[in-house]
Amino acid sequence: MNAAESKRVEDFLTKWLGSEGNERANYQTFFGDLCVALNVPAPPPKGSEAGDRYCFDKNIKFFSEKAETTRFADFYKEGHFLIEAKQGSTNSSKGHGKRGTKGYRDEMQKAFNQAKSYAYNRMLPSLPPFLMTCDIGSHFEVWAGFSGAYGSYGARQTINLKDLAQPEIFDRFVAMFVEPQSLNPEKYRARVTREVAAELAKLSRWLEENAQSELVSVRLKPPLMMQSPPTRTKSSAKSAKADSRSQSAQADFATPASISIDGGIDGGIDGGAEPVSAHEVANFLMRCIFTMFAEDVELLKGEVFTKALRDRWIPNPHTFKPEIEQLWQTMNTGGTFGFERILRFNGSFFEDATAFDLPKEQLEVLYAAAAKDWSQVEPAIFGTLLERALEKKERSRLGAHYTPRSYVERLVRPVVMEPLRQQWDEVELELRRILATPEGKEPTGLQQKKAEQEIGQFLTQLRQVRILDPACGTGNFLYVTLDLLKGLEQEAIARLVDVAGNVQLNVLEQVNPAQFLGIEINPRAAAIAELVIWIGYLQWYFKRYGNAAPPEPVLQAFGNIECRDAVLAYDGREPDLDAKTGEVRSR
Repeated sequence: MNAAESKRVEDFLTKWLGSEGNERANYQTFFGDLCVALNVPAPPPKGSEAGDRYCFDKNIKFFSEKAETTRFADFYKEGHFLIEAKQGSTNSSKGHGKRGTKGYRDEMQKAFNQAKSYAYNRMLPSLPPFLMTCDIGSHFEVWAGFSGAYGSYGARQTINLKDLAQPEIFDRFVAMFVEPQSLNPEKYRARVTREVAAELAKLSRWLEENAQSELVSVRLKPPLMMQSPPTRTKSSAKSAKADSRSQSAQADFATPASISIDGGIDGGIDGGAEPVSAHEVANFLMRCIFTMFAEDVELLKGEVFTKALRDRWIPNPHTFKPEIEQLWQTMNTGGTFGFERILRFNGSFFEDATAFDLPKEQLEVLYAAAAKDWSQVEPAIFGTLLERALEKKERSRLGAHYTPRSYVERLVRPVVMEPLRQQWDEVELELRRILATPEGKEPTGLQQKKAEQEIGQFLTQLRQVRILDPACGTGNFLYVTLDLLKGLEQEAIARLVDVAGNVQLNVLEQVNPAQFLGIEINPRAAAIAELVIWIGYLQWYFKRYGNAAPPEPVLQAFGNIECRDAVLAYDGREPDLDAKTGEVRSR
């Protein structure tokens, strides 16, 4: 955000911040000034372009058995947004009511319902990616519709008008006007996830070919020259550091350390050592994965993993195995590592803290993977791509087609979410009845208590839902269901806050991974499924609670993903031998 942009936003806020009471007279001027502040084109005169793809007062036709009616959306840009404006007041009941009162909240919810009816109108060529209501002079309420649904009023994100002065908010509004698909989280997160999986495939391939399952003494021959990795600060943007690290990995670490394994050839495998199994490789990499994710969402403070890679393990590879095992043992129990306090993670990921000796080149690969923004991985596809990265036969298909999240939702929404959504809609209707008051009056304490009980019963019902996928694979269907269920829960919690004000909710009594059950016969896929669900759940946690640390243990061994045959249970296997030849029958 440069100086000219800051000045335009400052002028806009000086004119409009705190204005009140006259939406019809103000809204076109307000949005025109907003376009100037954002330095985006204003809409042309209505009627000057066929179809009025970008205009004020967009005609929306509704048809019924009796008549055709035309209504008007306040501000519309095809393929970008639809906005319905209101204007409340701070100190009086002018306009759409005094801000913060029940009457005002009802008006804002009506504006949402009105805008939603326009957005879903079949006369529009497509569903707008963003639906907004705006209280001129106060704030915007925003809903994203990339998935094809906006949710209820409680799914809103509130953006105060004064926050336009913040660079990230400014850039987001510019993107809504210019390139809304750049804000589509599925596309961005899919790209990040593909990059992550590609880095892991390199390391997985090396481990399967070169690592040993037993302790092997590693002797480092002095390199001709040891260069230090580039320094890194947390203030640098994650995307920038990813690009710079991945491009500089070879340049900065051009001189490899020579590794000699006792009794073998430099860089080779001791003839007496057993190569690691694919299962051991998978478990090791999943511990690495969760460690990198935990660091990027600041469950691990101080970037202990990345700093250790950069400052200790890459310059001195022989220190990697004992020290990463020490870190994982500390993550399992809680304690300190270096100067940093480590939360107690527990769960099942760190019960076994086994690591492998890695040469400098492979630690650089791990460092490049750590450079990615792990907080933004998309669990809905991460499991599939990770399985391909770990499975030798599947690795060539790493860039091939995978089932996108939108396809998964086509099953999950009608089967799981639509019945629950219908129940929530019924709760909303009941809340309107309970909270009904004469105009200008606020609900009584008894009315509020009844409304709280109604919402509380629905939240309790959500926490009692159990979802079973008897062939869960890497857990993408379970994760998407978790994500959608948490979204509905958040809408109900937002409605509870509307009714009761600030409420204290126990995070342990909300929708959590224990409700999502899976059975999978492939042990690697089953382990990935558990990882995917926990990453998805913790992403939700930090979206809801910011940087507040979750209750310990961070991970819990719910045992909700079982590795077994979902159809047939058996105690053992006996070969069917041919009585004459003694060989196993093949048919």
